[in-house]
Amino acid sequence: MLAAIAFALPELGAAQDDDRAELSAESAEASAESAEANGTHLSGETLFLVCAGCHSLDPANAELVGPHLAGIVGRQAGAVDAYPYSEALAGAAFAWERNLLFSWVVAAESLVPGTHMLHHSHLEPAEVFRLIDFLESAARPGNHER
Repeated sequence: MLAAIAFALPELGAAQDDDRAELSAESAEASAESAEANGTHLSGETLFLVCAGCHSLDPANAELVGPHLAGIVGRQAGAVDAYPYSEALAGAAFAWERNLLFSWVVAAESLVPGTHMLHHSHLEPAEVFRLIDFLESAARPGNHER
C-alpha cells in the first residue's frame, strides 16, 4: 500500500533530500518492473481514466478543471498558456520529468506547497510509473485521442 512506503519528498531546491526522493522513485520503478513481470497490473491507459476527469491529452480541450497533459514530460511546470495555475506552481522552476511526476502524483502538495491540485492518490508506486509511461507515449503533442 502507498501509505507503507517511507520516503521524503523533497522541497524544491533541497539538494540533500533530492537523493532520497530519487532512490525512492528508483525502488518504486523497480517494483513497477516486478509487477509487469508478474502480469498483475492495470495498464497506464486504464489508470489514466481517473486523471481524465480533470485532464485531457488534447491541448485544444481547455474545458476541464486541470491543464492538458499533452507533452507533459519535459514541459516546464506551470507552462500551459491561459491555464490559471496556483501562484506556487506558476512560479515553480522545474520541468516535469519522471521522478518529479512520481512525487506529484503521490503527493502534489508536498512537492509544491500551495498548489491547487489536491487529490488523494491510491495508486501503488508501480501503478504510478505505468501511468507515467502512458503519459510519455500518449501525451505527445498531436497524439491526443483521449
